[in-house]
Amino acid sequence: TRIAKEIAAREHFLVREHGSGTRSGLEFFFGEIPDRNDHLGTEMGSNETIKQAVIAGLGIAFISGHTIGQELELGRLRILDVEGMPIYRQWFVISRADHSETPVMAAFGSFLAENGEHYLPNLDTYLKT
Repeated sequence: TRIAKEIAAREHFLVREHGSGTRSGLEFFFGEIPDRNDHLGTEMGSNETIKQAVIAGLGIAFISGHTIGQELELGRLRILDVEGMPIYRQWFVISRADHSETPVMAAFGSFLAENGEHYLPNLDTYLKT
């Protein structure tokens, strides 16, 4: 069953520190819900701490999917089907503008473009409906 965003917003969240990309994503996601971003939840400094706190039953989290593959595989965590989720982010390969691209840099960029998605877990298999 799909969970309404407003219902999910009532839960206690375990969140990353101010300025983190994950935190910004959650703030954006809840941005249309009045006063929700005033106190998002308990702030924690690492994804590992957040995962362990969720496993201990201290709340739920908004966390990057690539960080939870093993916990999903072991059945320690599960993905909730919340409307408006998942939020996809783009990744970029960057380098210094004042340096020429080396053959290694070119090869790495090509490798990521061709194979990068294969290194991310397929989270659809873990979505509970």
